[in-house]
Amino acid sequence: MENDANDRGKSYSDAISVASVYPSLTSASAGVSQPAPNSSTTVSPISSPKEQKTTSDETPDIYATGLEDGTYGVVNYMIWSQINILFGVLILGIIAILMSKYTTKLAKDVFWCVEMTSPLRSKTLKKKAIRRVSKSPQRKYSSPERVRTLIEVDFQESAYSDPADSSRSSLPNVLFERRDQDTLSEQATKLFNSTIVFDEAERAWLLENMRSTTISIKVDHFLFSINSNYALKENQQTVLFLHGFGAGRNWANWLKLAYPLSQRGRYSTIFVDLPGFGQSSGRSLDQASWKRYGPEILVAIVSSFHLHHSVYVVAQCGKYKKLLFYISSNSSLYTGGAATTVRTINRYPQWFRNRNLIFCNSVIGDFGEEKVGDFEITLTRFNIHIVVFWTPDEDHTKYCVAYKRWSRLRASNFRNLQLIDLDPKTQTMKLHYPLVSVAQMSRCSLKNKGLVYKLSDQYIQQVIDILDRK
Repeated sequence: MENDANDRGKSYSDAISVASVYPSLTSASAGVSQPAPNSSTTVSPISSPKEQKTTSDETPDIYATGLEDGTYGVVNYMIWSQINILFGVLILGIIAILMSKYTTKLAKDVFWCVEMTSPLRSKTLKKKAIRRVSKSPQRKYSSPERVRTLIEVDFQESAYSDPADSSRSSLPNVLFERRDQDTLSEQATKLFNSTIVFDEAERAWLLENMRSTTISIKVDHFLFSINSNYALKENQQTVLFLHGFGAGRNWANWLKLAYPLSQRGRYSTIFVDLPGFGQSSGRSLDQASWKRYGPEILVAIVSSFHLHHSVYVVAQCGKYKKLLFYISSNSSLYTGGAATTVRTINRYPQWFRNRNLIFCNSVIGDFGEEKVGDFEITLTRFNIHIVVFWTPDEDHTKYCVAYKRWSRLRASNFRNLQLIDLDPKTQTMKLHYPLVSVAQMSRCSLKNKGLVYKLSDQYIQQVIDILDRK
């Protein structure tokens, strides 16, 4: 009995506690109606801890308050954060669209220069570049006259491999037609009148003696249009100038040698734009499409002037910052003029017989020989002498195939080649005159600029002395 009484007393005290905390619950369960809002009897329930905190603080925490205030503050903060992010992305997108015209053009120039001139590029990249060219024969170009030969020519003359015997050394698969212009081209006239690059005597001589011409060449079923400017005189030896690879490379790069060679050395000069450069046909800075026909193109160029003696060549590879010269009866080497000359020596060495060649930084991929060593044998057999000027750097001295080969020949005292390492601090040849504004002079980013190398009198005399060697 005492236990039952104790249990009833405990239950009664618990009920009192619950009723004091949740009066509405207990009254509803007991069937007691709640007082009306206007009733004099009011109930003041005990506030929860959160409500007490909100009431006591002067500045409520939006994350700790109830659904009505806290949730709204968090959502509002998140929405404005997303709006700010989207607004920033929109601004960046507008800037990117406005700059896409210039960035795309710059990226293409940088990509091609790095891919085609770097000695470290992989074979995979090279194959991809060649494949990309070969898969787009039907591509529509914005300026077809700059990339394809549109002139219909009735080819009647064949190139010849031996200038001493042109009648019996004709090449039936290499045809040409040369058409001289009545006056100098607009580009040449504007460039020659530049007072920044040429003095009064040079300007007068260039305007009087230089001629502009277009050489149409057909190798098998491929057509090429070559832009050229020349100054030829009878009973003079001829020097062929070939530019290197990159934007701004064209026939005018070596123009400062024309006047001194005519006066001091008594040489005639020929300047040309290789395919893909300047006013010649071909896609900009693309040598993969014509590299295999480079020797035939070179032979057709010199054959078009009806020369019956071997020629000297001053040729370059790469950019003007690093120059490599060959002096010979013909020209060039790698993707630029020097590389093409080396391959031409292996196929048609008669054009370089008993001549000296000058090359500038010759970064050649392959020599075009059937087996290693044929190139040296050809130089010895036809008495061809090469002088190579090189501004060495770490990449070229370690990885460049041509530089390694030249170094081995120099170490073995090979008499037909001379390799000269230049000190970039004291013997640099990277200087050039301020760019001259000439419409459609070059390609890519410098298409409306004429770039002429600034050569010292000492260097010009050195070139003449090499050419005069017997």
